[in-house]
Amino acid sequence: MMRKLLLTFNTISIFSTSSLVVSCQKAEAHDQTKITLSAIKTELALVPIINPKQTVTEFMFEDAIYRALETDDFRGTPNDNELVFTYYSNGVITDWKDLSLTERIAKTDRVELEITAGREAKHFLDKTPRIFTTLYKEEVASLEDIKLIYDLNDLKALPEKELQHYFELKNKTIFFNNRHVIFTKTPTAVTISAVDTSDRYKGTLTIKL
Repeated sequence: MMRKLLLTFNTISIFSTSSLVVSCQKAEAHDQTKITLSAIKTELALVPIINPKQTVTEFMFEDAIYRALETDDFRGTPNDNELVFTYYSNGVITDWKDLSLTERIAKTDRVELEITAGREAKHFLDKTPRIFTTLYKEEVASLEDIKLIYDLNDLKALPEKELQHYFELKNKTIFFNNRHVIFTKTPTAVTISAVDTSDRYKGTLTIKL
């Protein structure tokens, strides 16, 4: 969905189906190699976390935010120090408090926070307004269960190297890049296979031509 590490955003749209992804648009102002955090308003209100333990630590929470802000070229972690998180309680800065997320609890309590680009950040700019974020449990999506939009005639005509771009254009809520899936094409089929290390997808989908 994101084509290269996207320039600054005027708007961010986060879609939540099998995974949470961010769609960015090119802006004219600011550093055009960075994502502008001030564009985020309610887009991080509900963020998925994969296979959580009963206690969500600060690192786990922040890693879920990095995952939600993933682009084709960048998947950060808290160890990258690209983002600085400031937590609030009733408008007052506070220390992090672990969250609960169990079989009976599908969502965490809301977290009030502000996210600022780190001083040496290479991919982010500016800071968010004060926002509220809730984590919810999400399973890794099976490719066989995903409903994709495509035209068989298009798939027959397209070369293998253009398939990722095609599927992302047709399906605005998917995040198919080479960190997550591999496309292969033969005269009789297109196959989409999850990369072993993907935290978004699993399995294989074969489309007969």
